[in-house]
Amino acid sequence: MTTLLCGVIVLVFGIYFGISNVSEAKEDQRIMAEGVRTVGTITDVQTKKGRSTRSGVSGGGRKVMDVSYFDKYGGNHSLSYRETYREKKEGSQEAVEKKLVGTEVNVRYDRSDPGKAVVEGDETSVTGAYVWGIGVGLFGLVFVAVGVWELKKRRASLKAGDAAGGSPTPAAG
Repeated sequence: MTTLLCGVIVLVFGIYFGISNVSEAKEDQRIMAEGVRTVGTITDVQTKKGRSTRSGVSGGGRKVMDVSYFDKYGGNHSLSYRETYREKKEGSQEAVEKKLVGTEVNVRYDRSDPGKAVVEGDETSVTGAYVWGIGVGLFGLVFVAVGVWELKKRRASLKAGDAAGGSPTPAAG
């Protein structure tokens, strides 16, 4: 029963977040195709190291960058985006933050809602969103299938015990 419940939860999670990720990816693609291009400036960078390997070397992490940009009406907006951070390749957190703050990036924003924007090159992949959603959904379906199979097996065992005139007894071992 627990396997079935876990499977249903994972399946619902996969469907919900799969739909959410696909919607976000399609919105990013729409903004990239139809949006107004402008230049934004990185105003802040936060780096987070990933787990260390056995040798003590960081296995990577992420950079979260805040970008400020102006729309064609002069309105100031901001957005955040992430990139992989590799200390070994890029240097210390302080050096990366110092190097990136003030750097310009290309931004595309929605004409009808300039607060919706995407940094060029950071748009969400529709294919990746489908793969993620389908993958988690299939993982949940496997759990559901195993849970249903276990439940049927248990019911059959209980029916066999009732037909024999008693309750099933555990096998001696």
